[in-house]
Amino acid sequence: MKAVQDMVTADGGSNLWLTGHSLGAAIAMLVGRTMAKAGKFLEAFLFNPPCISLPVDHIIKGKKVKDGLRFAATAYDNNKKQRKRIGNEDTFAAISGWIPRIFVNQKDPVCSGYIGYFEHRKKLQDLGAGPTEANVAVDQWAKPGLNRAHNLE
Repeated sequence: MKAVQDMVTADGGSNLWLTGHSLGAAIAMLVGRTMAKAGKFLEAFLFNPPCISLPVDHIIKGKKVKDGLRFAATAYDNNKKQRKRIGNEDTFAAISGWIPRIFVNQKDPVCSGYIGYFEHRKKLQDLGAGPTEANVAVDQWAKPGLNRAHNLE
């Protein structure tokens, strides 16, 4: 983190990109988020970052059940945020302008949760429940299975 902060201080960050694959993408995402909180929006290219939610698309096959779970989780999360409004708006407002480019393998359960997450966010936007911005690329020719997706076979 310190190295990135020093580089941004030296040249303003306009020539600095964050990138990583898997765990490296997660670290790059954390660094980017931290820099965004400080008002520095760095370009980010993240390949197969781990998604912190359950891989619903790999566990549950029914579309209505998946959608229902996502809406219930959103309602719960929004209720929790309403009760915990002290200081959190500033953090969200600070990072909302940072839009990393995320590339995911649809067959990889570690990262594919982003696909359903952003599809759900789009549905919420269509219902008038807030803006959604993201640059997510889905690997349509994905290799099935975690080992093959990471070329471990």
